[in-house]
Amino acid sequence: MEKYIIIKGNVVDGLEFIGPFDSAEEANNHADYYLDPQCEWVIGELKLKS
Repeated sequence: MEKYIIIKGNVVDGLEFIGPFDSAEEANNHADYYLDPQCEWVIGELKLKS
């Protein structure tokens, strides 16, 4: 099972984890709509063991 999160910020100023989301597309849509265009962010994949 895979989930996706948004990692916002940087290691100097701090990181914020947003999610989980069921797909990378859902995470990307959330970031496009809710996050400031000037902030740094990346989508990370979580692989959950069942």
